[in-house]
Formats: sequence, structure tokens, C-alpha cells
Amino acid sequence: MKYTPLLLAVMAIGLLTACGADDGASPTPTTSSAQQTPTVAPPTGPTPTRTPVSVPITRELTVFAASSLTGAFTQIGEDYGASNPGIGVRFNFAGSQELRTQLANGAEADVFASADASQMDAAAASGLVAGIRRPFAHNRLVIIVPKANEADVQSPQDLAKPGIKIIVGGDNVPVGRYTGQFLDDASSDVSFGAGYKDAVLANVVSQASNVKEIVSAVQLDEVDAGIVYITDVSDDISNDVTTVEIPDALNPIAEYVIATTYTGFADQVAIDFVEYVASGQGQETLAAFGFTKVDQ
Repeated sequence: MKYTPLLLAVMAIGLLTACGADDGASPTPTTSSAQQTPTVAPPTGPTPTRTPVSVPITRELTVFAASSLTGAFTQIGEDYGASNPGIGVRFNFAGSQELRTQLANGAEADVFASADASQMDAAAASGLVAGIRRPFAHNRLVIIVPKANEADVQSPQDLAKPGIKIIVGGDNVPVGRYTGQFLDDASSDVSFGAGYKDAVLANVVSQASNVKEIVSAVQLDEVDAGIVYITDVSDDISNDVTTVEIPDALNPIAEYVIATTYTGFADQVAIDFVEYVASGQGQETLAAFGFTKVDQ
């Protein structure tokens, strides 16, 4: 057969195409869109912790409380708020007689906690508190002196030594009334002598409206001795003062009483707070601050 140039050219192209298909070259692969999406490895670190969002205060309870309750009630207020989200507790700490006077002058509060029954009874007689008046804690007196103790007060009898400078609570202040009771009982004790009360009172240079004033005066070395509650000798002042014990037989028992005010009487939150203070958890907190329980 005679091959023309055109036919030879066509045959050559066919041979080249066949060789290309047999030289082992692979066609370009195709992939699905799902295969083309890169894979992201999961995080290997710890799961982040979310900070809890604080519950806004929707109800604020106002509590008037004796100044000697400052530490214990501050803790009780925090605990009560933590177990009752949305409820805050605001305190007004002062002498019980000051608080009663404030209530009588129109100050608003939901709960009143007094360091003695007499101030609570007076508040009830004036219609300032309502409902059950509950004893919730006991306290006792102690003598405190500056750490240096330059007056060398080593016993209650030493308060009668001439020249000793003493600070006590005023006659209308619970701690002052308890102090007067101690002095009366001591004067009937042969180990003190009948003139003991008069000798001590002759050394009194200042009468305070609350126990915090007494503690401060002793801390600052402004006086030689003061009479306060044992619960006032907290850790933060223990480096500044030394205690002198009063014999148990002569140490009056301070009884603390709590009640809802007239305006808080129908408020369930106020009632619940009073119940909480008297509850096992409230009593444990009070005991941690040096108070003793009341049989209820």
C-alpha cells in the first residue's frame, strides 16, 4: 500500500497518543468538597471554668445590733446571705441603748439585737419591737489592761488601788450595768471587802457608751484598765491587751435578746433571720466568737 504524507501524519499522532496512555502517568485525582475541608483537632487543654454570675440583691435586711456582736453578726450576715441568694444584710452596730433611742426617733430597721433584756423590754414597752423576744447568746465580763501593764493590775482586787485609771460602760449601757452588778457582788465578798465598789468607782476616769470605746482606750494606753465582754478580746487586739479574769461566782451572765421590730414583724425575711440566729448554724458561729449558748 502506498502511504501518502497526510496518512503518515495521522498515524504518527495515533502512536504518540497510545504511548502517553501507557507510560504509567496517573490522571489527576478528583476529591469531594467534604474531603477538601481541613480537619481541626479538638483542644487538649482543660475545660475553661466559668465565673459564676453574682445574684443581684433584691431585698436588703437592716439589723440593729449591740456593738459587742460586730464580729459574730458580720459572719452570720455573710452566711445568711450566701444561703439566701438575693438577700443582703446591712448592720448598724452601737450600744444597745443607742440603738433603742435611734428606733424611738424614727430610724428604720427590721431586727433589733440587744446585749441585755432591759433594753429589749424598754423597746417593747414603746412599741418598737413585736413578736417573740428570743434570748440567743450569753456573754461574761473580763478586765483588760494594756500590754505593758504599768499599773501592775494582776487581779480584780487591784482595781481598787489608789491612782488606777479605769474606763467602764455608762450606767445605761448593758456592759456598764453588768459591771455595776459585779462591783455590788464583789463588795459582799470577804476577799474584796465592803468598800471595794466605792474604791473602784473613785478610779473611774471615763464612762463609755459602748464596749468598743473601752477596748480602744485600753489599746491606746489611755487608761490602766477597762471592763468589757470576753468576746471583745478578739485576735486582732490580743497583741495589745492582757486579760485579768473575774471569778465565775462574781461574774454576771449577760443575756442577749433578739426580736423583729414593729415594722419588720410581718416580714418573713426578718422572721427568718431571727430564726437563723437561733438555729444550730447561727449558734455555732456565735460560739466561734466566744459566746455561749442559751437553752431554748
